[in-house]
Order: sequence, then C-alpha cells, then structure tokens
Amino acid sequence: MTRTLSIGLTFLPLTRRRTGESRRISRKTMIAKSVQVLCVLLLPFLAPAQTAEQRQARVDRLEHAVLAPCCYEESVAIHQSEIALKMRLEIVKWVAQGKSDQEILKTYTALYGNEVLVNPRTVPRGWMPFFPWLLVILGVFLVVWLLKRWRAAPIPAVAASDTEVQNLPDFDDE
Repeated sequence: MTRTLSIGLTFLPLTRRRTGESRRISRKTMIAKSVQVLCVLLLPFLAPAQTAEQRQARVDRLEHAVLAPCCYEESVAIHQSEIALKMRLEIVKWVAQGKSDQEILKTYTALYGNEVLVNPRTVPRGWMPFFPWLLVILGVFLVVWLLKRWRAAPIPAVAASDTEVQNLPDFDDE
C-alpha cells in the first residue's frame, strides 16, 4: 500500500512501500519540495507591478475607447464637457484600483449603452452595412440612365411651311 502526498506536480511517498519496509523522505528532497511550494505560493506577490508609464498608457487607451455620452461624437480624452471630465477621473481611479479594462468598459456600457463605445460590439446585421453602398450604386445607375435617355431622344425637326416663313417678321429691315 502506497500513500502519496501531492506537492506541486510530483507525488512523494510518505512512509510505507508495498513490501512493508519503511522509507524516510530525505532531508534534501523535503527542502527542495518546500522551496517549490513556497515559490508557487509567493509567485503572485513576486510579479512586477505596473509602472507609471504602463498605467498612463492604459488610461489613455481607455479614454480613447469611450465616447462622451452627451453627444456621442468625441472620445472622453478629447471632449471638454463635465461628464467627460468626470469619466476621465473615474477611469484613472479604477485603473489605480486595479480594475481590468473589460470591467471598466462593461460599467460604462451598463450605464450608457453600447453606443458609448468607440468600437461598439453591436455590429449592424443583415442589409444595414450595405445600405449606403446600395444607394450610391442606384444613384449612379439613375444618372447614367437619364443621360442616355436625354442624349438618345431626338429633337424633332419640324419643317416650316412656306407660309409660316413668309409670316415671320424681318428684323433686318428696321
């Protein structure tokens, strides 16, 4: 019967083997496994924190990804309204608190809807993306058709009779 203790990714036998003889774990193995466990436990604390430049770049990226909800025309980074200023301060605060980009964007979409995002996840479906191009193509066909029709229509040449020509006033005699 073998009892094992799981430490890290390897298994260590504890005390007995199948034959019944007792085996002790060497001190060197125990120290090595303890160091491995300690490193795994301390790994999140040993990860480097974001530098000020990385944080500022992240804030800038988020400010350019959100539109000002007062007009939905300019990003928060550019717009000069009170709500845009408030949103810039919130983004700086949330980045400093350690919120992820997705959490911040989800917060703003929950408050203002998908139209607050510069690149919204609401992609027009069906024929809507093609509608402007369809109008342009139809307009071009209409113009070509009208030009051909106007050029092809002959101007009727009416032959004037002799009596009509004689009744015309002569402006050269005056």
